[in-house]
Formats: sequence, structure tokens, C-alpha cells
Amino acid sequence: MHIPHTYTHIHKLTVEEMISQTCLLGIPPIVLKRVDELRKLQIETTLLEHELQEKIRNLQFQYANKVQVILEKRSKIVKGNEKQEEETKGIPLFWLKVLLHHPITRNLIQEHDEFALKYLDDIQVELLKKDPGFSLHFFFSPNPYFENKTLIKVYHLSEEIGLTHNLFLEKTEGTKIFWKKDKDLCVDIEEITKRNVSTGKCKTYRKYKPCKSFFNFFNGRQITEFDRENEIFEIQTQLEADFELGNIFKDTIIPLAVLYFSGEALSLEDILSNSSESSFSGSNTNYLVNSLSGSGSRSSSGSDQYYSYSSKSEND
Repeated sequence: MHIPHTYTHIHKLTVEEMISQTCLLGIPPIVLKRVDELRKLQIETTLLEHELQEKIRNLQFQYANKVQVILEKRSKIVKGNEKQEEETKGIPLFWLKVLLHHPITRNLIQEHDEFALKYLDDIQVELLKKDPGFSLHFFFSPNPYFENKTLIKVYHLSEEIGLTHNLFLEKTEGTKIFWKKDKDLCVDIEEITKRNVSTGKCKTYRKYKPCKSFFNFFNGRQITEFDRENEIFEIQTQLEADFELGNIFKDTIIPLAVLYFSGEALSLEDILSNSSESSFSGSNTNYLVNSLSGSGSRSSSGSDQYYSYSSKSEND
């Protein structure tokens, strides 16, 4: 099993370096040597935990492959067979209703988002192979809003293995949405007409202002070395909320979709609120709605002409 470089540093920590630790001040060197032995045992425990996580992840891949076979059958029923002669094909508006029936996603969806989400055919999750993260895939039928057939949100996780084994969200990536003309749901368009005093001609300016939308979910988020200290806290909070929402899709919405569509899952909300979704109660829920559906995050959706102007000439 590969031992990360972090262990080399921890294992070679000298007695003098240990003495420099505030909590170890005043402890006799002979006792510090015994503490060092305990640290080595801690490293062995962490290595075993890392090995366990690797085996669990391999099992998750096996499980995901089996589940995917079932979910493909579900998808075919929802979308409907092209050859079926019934007037109603598949289950209309299945995924829109699923999202509207979930207590978190229904607050992210704005009224204007619903028109585009009517074309949502399926949502799938895939585990990443390069890191312990995952990706969410939203499949759409041809629609009047954007060109993309699939919108993807990726959560990249990194491992930090020291005296303990931890997973950290490194960054999120989202598909750039190629909006059709005047169909960008993430911006409000305001037309302003001004008359030129010299020529008497009028010009109409378009002002693009960011607005709340479910599709802001596909914005990527990452802390970089160029971010200011006050920005880092804001982005970190967004990343945490974003990651929890991604886990809700992965662990709740996708596997229990039919129960949310039928409304049966609504009776489970109290149970869920006391377990995996407890962190979304109160102010965290409000922050999630405001930050992920709003305009405060950096965009990778293609709507980057915010507050810019375009103009066209008009005669009196």
C-alpha cells in the first residue's frame, strides 16, 4: 500500500520538535519518547482507516454499477418508449415534480426556471475515479432555452492523510451553459432608451443583471491564491453549502426520486431533517437558497456579461 509523503514527516518528528509543541512543554524527554511511540501507533491506525476507505470505495463502484442498471430501467419508463402508441408518453414532468417536492430544491427553483426544467429527462450520479468525488449529470430534451443536452456538476475531493484521515472538498466545476438568444435564466434584461442630444437619435441599451435561478447551481466554485481574505470565507461557505446540496442529490433525490414524485417522501421529511439534512435547517437553508440560486458566486454558466450594455440605433 502506498504511504503518502505526509507520514514521512510525522514519523521523523524529533523530540526537540515535539517539545516545541505548546501542549508538550515541560514534559520530560523520556516521556516524549513514549508519546512518539503513541504517534507511530496513531499513524498505523490512520493507515488502516485509509485502507478501509479504499475498500469501501471499491465496493461503492461495484454497487453503483448494479444500481445503474436499475436506474436505466427507471429512465426508460419516465421518458417513455418511442414506439408506444398511448397519447401520454412516459411520465410527464417527472423530474420537475421531484425537485419541486423536495424541501431544499423547491426553494432553489424560481418560477421562470420551471419552464426549462420541464425538459429535464433524467439525473444521474457518477463516482470519480481520479479522486473520491462524484459528478451529477442532468439530461435535457431539446428545448428553447439552451443548446446543451447535458449539464454536469463535478465535486472534486482531496485526501489529507496525517495523524488522521480526512476528505476535503477541493473545488466544484459546472458545465458552461450555452443559452439561446434572450433565454438566459440567470440574468434579468432591462432595456433603457436614451436620446442623443446632438443627433436627436435614440439608442436602446440592454442592461444584464444577475438574478436568482436554479441554474446558478452549475457555477463552479474554488478558492484560489488570488482571493482576498474576506472572499475566502464567503467562497468556503458557498463550497460547503454546494457540497451538501450535491450530496442531497446523490444520496436522497436520485435514489428516492419516485417517492418524491408521488409525495410519499414528504412524510419522511421529519426523519431526514434529523439526520443527513439537519445542517440545512434554519439559517443554513436560507444561505443555501440565497447563495446557490442567487448571483453572489463566480459564474461558469456563460452568463458573464453582467451589467454590460449592448445598443441598437433607432430613429425618431
